[in-house]
Amino acid sequence: MNAASAQDYRQAWGIASSDRTVPHAPRSWPATRTVRRGAIGPIGALLASCAVPAILGRVPARLVYGAGGAIVEVADDGSGRTVRVQPPPGGVARDPAWSPDGTRIAYAYTPPIVATRDGGAATMLPTSDLYVLDVRSGTARVLHSHEAPGESLERPMWLPDGTAVLASTVAPVLEGGTVRDLREAVVRVPVGDPSGARVIIATGVQDAAISPDGTKLAWVRRVPEGRIIEIANPDGSGAVSVVPATSVDGAAWPRFSPDGRRLVFSAVSPLTPVPTVTPLPRRSAGWVTVAEASAARHGLPMDLFAVGIDGSGLARLTTVGEDSPQATWSPDGKRLAIVSGGGTYVLPVGTVDLQVIDAGGGHGAIDWR
Repeated sequence: MNAASAQDYRQAWGIASSDRTVPHAPRSWPATRTVRRGAIGPIGALLASCAVPAILGRVPARLVYGAGGAIVEVADDGSGRTVRVQPPPGGVARDPAWSPDGTRIAYAYTPPIVATRDGGAATMLPTSDLYVLDVRSGTARVLHSHEAPGESLERPMWLPDGTAVLASTVAPVLEGGTVRDLREAVVRVPVGDPSGARVIIATGVQDAAISPDGTKLAWVRRVPEGRIIEIANPDGSGAVSVVPATSVDGAAWPRFSPDGRRLVFSAVSPLTPVPTVTPLPRRSAGWVTVAEASAARHGLPMDLFAVGIDGSGLARLTTVGEDSPQATWSPDGKRLAIVSGGGTYVLPVGTVDLQVIDAGGGHGAIDWR
């Protein structure tokens, strides 16, 4: 990467500090009104094979995601909105992930800035640590702390047996007060042993996901041509590319379908024709399309794509051009939940209804149980 000052790095990364105080008192918000927009077309034919039978007797489906620096939980219709983690002003909690039994939430936390007069540039770089919240008691504990100046641990994902989480790490390579490069890796962190050391699964990769049966990993790797998505064994070996950089631009945030046969991921909305299973967004004088609204915020507009774990069947799922959309599957594989800068949505597979459950949106990972 090009040389950048510590100030530029801090602005790009977010909020930095070494302060570690996190209040976790939950509080309830009014339910968000659900509306519908027809900016998504039918995708049932493409994704029907991903559906698995619904589990009878489950508790109501719940979504967790980061919004406004807090972690919120809502029902899949947007009702019952509860703030699960409310950091102090300047702190940011994000990337929540349900434990397999639904009793805990792992997440990343960036504390508020604590300026020091003589700490040097490295102390002002943003850091993120991993926390685990006990849902019933509302108490949280540090799961794993950053180990280098400016390191961020983010996007935790539980192993199916609940004994550990995978997480992405990124840390600056510093020369004086200048960031010269970034070190990226995916690590495994034990949950039951507070003194347990992280294990590096792979270097040069980010945004790891694990298949529901625990037999495969997916992640994003930066290559000279752009970003690729790879599938690997649980120990990081045998990585093969399933989405080359020539297929899409800016591939990010892969997630396995419940049956483990496909991935949903985000990528920059292409300007040239690509295989698509959705029509162009509808336009009328009475409302603005999601793409138009998100483009006014920041960043390149992005859409959702799907691909088989063998690299076959790459297709574009949406044409909404959202702001950093990140998706997760419903437990039965019949719906997708999407959080983005323009809103939080639920998409029933095979319909044209994009159900807006939170018009405020958010950023980071979203998870569904």
